[in-house]
Amino acid sequence: RMRFNPTLSNVWFGSLMELVGQITMVSIILTGAALIREREHGTVEHLLVMPVTPTEIMLAKVGAMGLVVLLAAVLSMRGIILGALRVPVDGSLWLFFGGAALHLFATTSMGIFMATLARNMPQFGLLVMLVMMPLQMLSGGMTPRESMPTWVQWAMSLAPTTHFTELSQAVLYRGAGLEVVWPSLLALALIDWDTTLLPDDLTFPLLWGGLLINLGGTFVPLNEAVIGAAAGYLCLWSLYWVFKLITGKEGM
Repeated sequence: RMRFNPTLSNVWFGSLMELVGQITMVSIILTGAALIREREHGTVEHLLVMPVTPTEIMLAKVGAMGLVVLLAAVLSMRGIILGALRVPVDGSLWLFFGGAALHLFATTSMGIFMATLARNMPQFGLLVMLVMMPLQMLSGGMTPRESMPTWVQWAMSLAPTTHFTELSQAVLYRGAGLEVVWPSLLALALIDWDTTLLPDDLTFPLLWGGLLINLGGTFVPLNEAVIGAAAGYLCLWSLYWVFKLITGKEGM
């Protein structure tokens, strides 16, 4: 921390991490609230009878809300963080906002998914609080991921906020380039925008490949690696069945 923040100013760290957190929260709330309001007013039924597919309707919502949040993030970075607070940023802002655009595909889709679970706006608000708390607290923005249990690190590696936080800290604090943050960009790009989770065709080979590579305890002890893999898969399996039991259909 001393190397990249010699004065130990909380403003340098807090302002940038607050921006990262707001990008996630606002994108989820805007997209989900817009869908619920349209459903309450009956305009969703009007859209469904029009000559457009549900995919095109959802892509329009993801694109529109993502663009609004991205523009607000640009203004916040230029006007508040760089302008009013005078926070030094050594990395490429183009790279940061490119990663933010990939991240917004996942978070806006997450807002649509939660809006399909909630019946009204109060339910959606409660659901947002339940989802946002672990996303914010366990993504590495508030507490270093290295201090968390191994199974929590493995489980949170499936969340887009974890990779976006890693990318943001590397670019904005340490001035990292594409050659350093490409793993985070790749992870954000591969997260399925429709379900906000990694597709099975990718997760299963990576899961078994990672366990085989770590047989000799290359990265972490083997027992911790197995527990982390099982916990991560159990989270996805539980979410799948909760959605199926509530809605009666397979959403993932």
